[in-house]
Amino acid sequence: MDIRSYSESTGSMIPLSSMIPGSSMIPSESMLKPREITPQEQQQASPLGFLLKDTTGSRSSAPAHLEPIIQQTAKRYNLPAGLLKGLIEQESNWNPKAVSPTGAKGLVQFTSQTLDELNRKGNPIWAPTKVNPWDPNSAIPAMGAYLSYILKLNKGHIPSALTGYNAGPYKRRKDYNRENREYAEKVLRRAVKYGFTLPEAM
Repeated sequence: MDIRSYSESTGSMIPLSSMIPGSSMIPSESMLKPREITPQEQQQASPLGFLLKDTTGSRSSAPAHLEPIIQQTAKRYNLPAGLLKGLIEQESNWNPKAVSPTGAKGLVQFTSQTLDELNRKGNPIWAPTKVNPWDPNSAIPAMGAYLSYILKLNKGHIPSALTGYNAGPYKRRKDYNRENREYAEKVLRRAVKYGFTLPEAM
């Protein structure tokens, strides 16, 4: 699917579980139609209820000094800016000096393996300059290129691409673990705060 069909405008959404390959949940016609959700339904919602109600905080914009590079990256790689913001928040909570227990570095938490791939001469993902994980002006565009590449591998399917972003782009789906699968849900939960919505149909 062409990623350009995705929109950050307000719209109706379908449950994420119906979009993840292997899910047992098949969306009915009524699920694809927007309707009012009661407070009781919101409280009783499944973990995918974040698509109906945000529960992660009130931030609705990125740190001001990062907004320009995020917008430039979104435009360059034809990606929703809200999705990029949700991904950054999930990875580092906007901390450019973050280091994970496994050694992932910086704002977008690139691992050494990913950096080696991005900085390898002739790689199909990134070519302009060597990626510096500590510099947002380098890391954010590289993240956009990396996510765009994984989206192409997953035929534009965003939840699958986010799972692949976490697990590794070449890992087989049957080898995904629970953490990999839940990662997409967490990113999308955060992304909705920044104006991102899933499309009504893939």
